[in-house]
Amino acid sequence: MIFIRHRHILRELLRVFIVATVGLTLIMSLGGVLRAVQEYGLVPRQVIHLLVYLIPVCLTFVLPVTALFVSALIYGQFAADNELEACRASGVRMLTLVYPGFSLAILVAIANLLLSFHVMPYFVHLAETSRKADAKQILFLNIQRRGVPYLIYADYADSKDGTLFGTVVIQSEEGKIKRITGAVRPPGS
Repeated sequence: MIFIRHRHILRELLRVFIVATVGLTLIMSLGGVLRAVQEYGLVPRQVIHLLVYLIPVCLTFVLPVTALFVSALIYGQFAADNELEACRASGVRMLTLVYPGFSLAILVAIANLLLSFHVMPYFVHLAETSRKADAKQILFLNIQRRGVPYLIYADYADSKDGTLFGTVVIQSEEGKIKRITGAVRPPGS
């Protein structure tokens, strides 16, 4: 009888846990992506890559919160439906009813440790690599979108690395020079 009750509680915990985890992860990931879209004006391909890279990071934060939320919800419903009183009346100890919650907590702890130490660093590295690779495209999209009045002059452009040497950036406003910023060429290049 008690094993049937454990399976019932665990099944309810896992069902709600999966739904809540997916929902909260998507909400947090989309929040992070939308901020980047507003600041940098990313293209759809970059948004999808960023979303994929953010999901493991968000899962690290969402899993413990969701486990706590789901446990409170399911055990609260269990008590509200007077199932707790029925179990007490039939001689079941209260500590044995907590085993499914402990099982979920252990699973979440293991998953969170794996995510924190193995999965998340890999995806953060991928996100940084993607961000650095797309930096030039993001810069040019922002200049085009905002219509920033800059003139950029360079002594030398390295097409392999995509870098400019000996640059001078002139910011103008209403046809007048507002600010001039220069960078010298590194020695030996």
